Amino acid sequence: MARHRIGNSYLSDDELEDHNFGQWALWVFIIGAIFGGATVHSFLKPLGLPKWLVFMSVILSGAGLGTLAAYLTPYIRMAVGLIFSAAILFGIGWLIWKVI
Repeated sequence: MARHRIGNSYLSDDELEDHNFGQWALWVFIIGAIFGGATVHSFLKPLGLPKWLVFMSVILSGAGLGTLAAYLTPYIRMAVGLIFSAAILFGIGWLIWKVI
């Protein structure tokens, strides 16, 4: 069983996977919260609603969408991996196509 050094601690394979999952969940939450808040703000701002209502709507929707995205982290992580792999295969195929 391998030991992986993260900071000042050594982690087993399972602990490293938990650490990586936590990092992914954090960043997916942040991106989801920013996207959700910005989307709600773009819809509510032109309506001329009171500033406190727009503020609360942006905060609550951002937190809600960020939480939902964090729960979907395993699927998002898999989709990012598949997209990255497909991009590499497409690039290799494109280079072969240009050479032929």
